[in-house]
Amino acid sequence: MNQPISSVQEEKMLLGAVISGGSPSNLLTGLVEDDFVVPDHKTIFREIRRCINEKSPIDPTTIASTSGGVDAKYLVDLCAALVKEGNPWNAKQYAEHLHELGNKRRLCGLFDSCSAGLKEGRSMQEIMDKCRQGMRDLSSITGKVIRMPDAIGRYFDRIDALVKGDIVPIKTGLAGLDDIIWGLSPGELDIIGARPAVGKSAFGLAVALSAARAGKRLMVCNHEMNEFQYMQRIIAEISGINSIAQKSPTLSDRQYTAIGDACNEASKLGISFTFDVTHAEDIYSICTREKDEKGLDLLVVDYIQIEDTREKTENETIRLSRISSKLKRLAVDLDIPVLALAQVKRQEGTSNRMPTLSELRGSGSMEQDADKVIFLHRIEREEDEYCKFHEETLRRFKREGRGEQLIVANVAKNRDGAIGHIHMRFEPGKMRYHCLI
Repeated sequence: MNQPISSVQEEKMLLGAVISGGSPSNLLTGLVEDDFVVPDHKTIFREIRRCINEKSPIDPTTIASTSGGVDAKYLVDLCAALVKEGNPWNAKQYAEHLHELGNKRRLCGLFDSCSAGLKEGRSMQEIMDKCRQGMRDLSSITGKVIRMPDAIGRYFDRIDALVKGDIVPIKTGLAGLDDIIWGLSPGELDIIGARPAVGKSAFGLAVALSAARAGKRLMVCNHEMNEFQYMQRIIAEISGINSIAQKSPTLSDRQYTAIGDACNEASKLGISFTFDVTHAEDIYSICTREKDEKGLDLLVVDYIQIEDTREKTENETIRLSRISSKLKRLAVDLDIPVLALAQVKRQEGTSNRMPTLSELRGSGSMEQDADKVIFLHRIEREEDEYCKFHEETLRRFKREGRGEQLIVANVAKNRDGAIGHIHMRFEPGKMRYHCLI
């Protein structure tokens, strides 16, 4: 059975993805105009390339005004068709398949030309030379071969930039932890695991605020809280006024002023939020658009287990595996660190203890996909193995009754560095973590 060597549907899906906010330079890499068979699609592709080169907006109005015939409504319909019939997450696959189909058509054309040349009586050597040259010109392999001199050159350039301070890993804001993991690096998926109610959301918030205060732009994806609840936590961290007091109708003048000052400070931070995204594919689309339009240095996901995927999965383990692999791909494609929080199941019938990598392995492939895994553990008993040297600290917290907690951050996996742990003081009311010596 003959297979078609064109796909008009995939052409529509890819162009719709680019126009509706995909990363054009990423999606169109390697594609050429002849990879499209529909004349209007060739024109749209050419205009998108022009917009990229001229750093112009890529939208239906701009493309229609310069394409010389493509209707703006058709461009809008492409975006609508993507939502209805396709999947933005698959845009890269659409591009790769279209390029492969284009190469197949070019190969068929080459063979037809060589066959015609033989029938016309041209010499065997001439036809073979033409065929060999045509085969070399075809870039049918989508993977890129990198030679050692080029790889070493780029590696040294990165090291040189690190030494000069041009590239600075994003700090967590906790000096002891940064000494172990050396911050959050581009292309990495870092997992923060904890049992329920230990403070992982507050930890993610602390890292986000630390990065934003250092001038980084970041996205926080939180499907557990609404906008008002998350803003309360941010203002609590900045102002020192806890969430309960913020909702009190009897705020003092001092508290009211402090909240106003905190709001002013928070409004200057480069943080964007999404509270209604439920699919990893949509997170990818939102982040690529944010990267293109505003710049993006860090993504914080709170938390993995309540996110979803549009792919049909047989069970919970496979679902979580799909989500973690998509977050890892996002980190690599956008060259940013992704900090994903993960909930480790409560222990039944035993005293609270530090989570382990084996427990995380039960949640799909999170442990395998992660570059770093950091567990948070709250110490509640002096007999806890992590309480050594901090028994008096724990007793003081209980004695003073201010709700402060003794938390251990344990670096259980670090693909490129050391492992170890630090002790922290956590103030739940103020959402603040402090390293303890």
